[in-house]
Formats: sequence, structure tokens, C-alpha cells
Amino acid sequence: MKIFVVEDDQEIALYIANVLNEKGYIVDVTANGQEGFMQARMKPMKR
Repeated sequence: MKIFVVEDDQEIALYIANVLNEKGYIVDVTANGQEGFMQARMKPMKR
């Protein structure tokens, strides 16, 4: 399963990504809402 994380605090974003990776998830991270919106439009996630 793939999870998309939008978090502006880099340390928190890396922590979340690491925890989710350890649980077996594929994680994409962006640093803010605008980047997240653009990535979501360019790379829609499949269900």
C-alpha cells in the first residue's frame, strides 16, 4: 500500500515516513500543501 504524507516539518516527515516504511508501506513525502496538491494531480494514487 502507498501512503502520501504532506508535512512541512522535515524531521516529523522523515519520522513518519520511516515508521510507515518499517510497517511495509511505500511512502511519498512532500513539504507543503501546494507541493502535495501538485504531486497528487501529477501522480494520482491507485486504489
